[in-house]
Amino acid sequence: PKKMVLAATVPQDFSFSTDARIKASSNPVQKEVDFVQQLRKPSSPAKARRGATIPKPFNFSAGHKPVQEREVYVPMAQQVELFQRRTPTRYHLRSSRSQERGPSSVKSQHLS
Repeated sequence: PKKMVLAATVPQDFSFSTDARIKASSNPVQKEVDFVQQLRKPSSPAKARRGATIPKPFNFSAGHKPVQEREVYVPMAQQVELFQRRTPTRYHLRSSRSQERGPSSVKSQHLS
């Protein structure tokens, strides 16, 4: 059998019409700045320091927070115990022993 020779795809340049869509800029053309020359120029006088820094006055006030009354110290164990008393039993976790036990065993009577 003869092999069919397919014609090779010929690449064609695609012309985007972007150049036709570009509008003329109203801004004047900016001149290019030589980077090395910019580095060698002295810094502008506007950025120069104007003298010594003048500190602003401040005060060490404690603030204006409302004063809270100190509550009586309650130990953590007592807080946990109170929390567990207030929580209904349906929200407590079941013990692992009760989950491990399966259905109640029914004693079977042996027929003799």
